[in-house]
Amino acid sequence: MVGAVAATLMLAAVAGCKPPTVVFEGEQETAARGRTILGRIGLPLPDSAVIEHATMERGLDDNARIVAVLPEAAWRPIATRLAARDPAAPPFSAEANAMLGPDAAGWAPRRAPGLRTIQRRWNDGGEVVNVGVAPAGAGRVRLFLFWHEL
Repeated sequence: MVGAVAATLMLAAVAGCKPPTVVFEGEQETAARGRTILGRIGLPLPDSAVIEHATMERGLDDNARIVAVLPEAAWRPIATRLAARDPAAPPFSAEANAMLGPDAAGWAPRRAPGLRTIQRRWNDGGEVVNVGVAPAGAGRVRLFLFWHEL
């Protein structure tokens, strides 16, 4: 499979085309799990978002963590929506990064240079969403979304 991927990428480079998005085994499941979780939370991401990590823990208070990369232009309306939910609440800041919790397997907000985070009450105040955003290069951002029930 790796040889086929390399050949496809090389052909795209020679032809001057943008290389296709390559999905390796496991990534489709992560993306599907992430979209399901985002639907539960009520915070959809555009189709251009690539979900890199998605976990959900069920218990007394459910919680979920999602890491996604998307174009800055697709991120701006989401940021505006989050900020508008409670204009009196603190804006995105590096000081709020601790609300994303510690790094774990597949979840590494502490390693993201330029990370800024916002916290908002969600779904009638019975839930909280913490969203961190960091530059991901070439006009893209990486989102760290930590959602939990209260």
